[in-house]
Amino acid sequence: AFTVIDDSINNLFKTYLGTDKFEFTKKNVWGYYAPKNTNTKNIKHNHFFSGITNTQVSALMYITPTDLGTDFYNFKIEPEINKWYVWHSGLYHEPEAGITKEDRIVLALSSVISI
Repeated sequence: AFTVIDDSINNLFKTYLGTDKFEFTKKNVWGYYAPKNTNTKNIKHNHFFSGITNTQVSALMYITPTDLGTDFYNFKIEPEINKWYVWHSGLYHEPEAGITKEDRIVLALSSVISI
């Protein structure tokens, strides 16, 4: 049922890493849903797995149109739907504060890979 998502993630990593010679040793995928008129104020967090030495990468894709992106300390993701955004899992981030004008759906991923 989720092969389209899995294929999209695998293609993302092939492009991001420039190779298909990698293996996921951990891959967590989830959806974030905020109904219309939700206050998205959140606490900064990361998706780093402590004690793991392999490469750790997080990503997200906005499924629905939204003006509210994702804030990091030094930059902000300006959301485009159906586009993956990738970063090191140790970077702290949070949903941009604001009130959703429409339902907001985001697909998110944290992973550990060996190359």
